[in-house]
Amino acid sequence: MEILFLYLKELLCGHGLQIRAIGTSTPMVANHITPLVEEHYKTGTIDLVKMRSVDAVNSQCTTCSASQGGQMSAFSKLMKATINSRKK
Repeated sequence: MEILFLYLKELLCGHGLQIRAIGTSTPMVANHITPLVEEHYKTGTIDLVKMRSVDAVNSQCTTCSASQGGQMSAFSKLMKATINSRKK
């Protein structure tokens, strides 16, 4: 039972949600461990085989997913602006 509790606690992504009882579910979504937008700007491409690999994804709660989405959007806009300023 302790291992199950620790596993469920880890799935909550550390954003402060508490497990009230075993069996309580928090909606989870798929997450690329290395966000695809980050891979695109670091490597210039996205590895289509790797992105579909089970080893390339994990789960995260919807709150963390939304937060990461906002961060990656800001990152993408910053990178695009940086690249465009160098073209001038």
